[in-house]
Amino acid sequence: MKRRWFIRPVSFIVCVAFVTTNTVWAVPKNLWDLPQGNISRAEKILPGQDFSSLVIPDAFGSIQEKFISADAVNKDKCVLLIQDSHANIEAQTAIRSILDFLHQPNSSAKPDVVALEGAKGPVDVSLMRRVPDAKAKTAVAQRFLEAAYFTGAEVYAILCKAEPPALFGVEEKALYYENLNVFRKVCGQQQNAKALFDKMRGRLDGLKERILAGEALE
Repeated sequence: MKRRWFIRPVSFIVCVAFVTTNTVWAVPKNLWDLPQGNISRAEKILPGQDFSSLVIPDAFGSIQEKFISADAVNKDKCVLLIQDSHANIEAQTAIRSILDFLHQPNSSAKPDVVALEGAKGPVDVSLMRRVPDAKAKTAVAQRFLEAAYFTGAEVYAILCKAEPPALFGVEEKALYYENLNVFRKVCGQQQNAKALFDKMRGRLDGLKERILAGEALE
């Protein structure tokens, strides 16, 4: 009962930290302009490891395709592409779990840089990581994840107990907004397109009954 008086202030501080920290359009630097320490680790992660043996727990996802370079220069480099489903809580939770799994102490593919869609330049989550109330921080991060304000990768970096890998947005801002505007324009025509396709489907169904016969109709 004695601790109740500071629950609201702590929750407010957590929300302010989350809202005022820009995790989308950060300092516009190129991925290859990261500090040299990060670059060297990103280019050559755990040399000599056999990445062909890497597996992901079924509860988090599955590896659909692998490519091992025969080039001696590239054989020790590892790039993991995780398929994304934006604003999907199950997919974002799985991404967070995959990154957490890869960051375990005994992992053979511990990432040093996590490249993000929908952002440009370094994504700094250090302010959120410094929030002292772990319970409040977890609750707010989860709420922001469910609201699609945060991605699974950002929540992973915020709540990771060990020092997380660098988060870096790989979008070109102008191109990103150009594609976004095209997407919104297409979505605005969705009802018209559906009406057109329904009309075409009706005509095709009529032709099918006149042209096809027997098993071909089934």
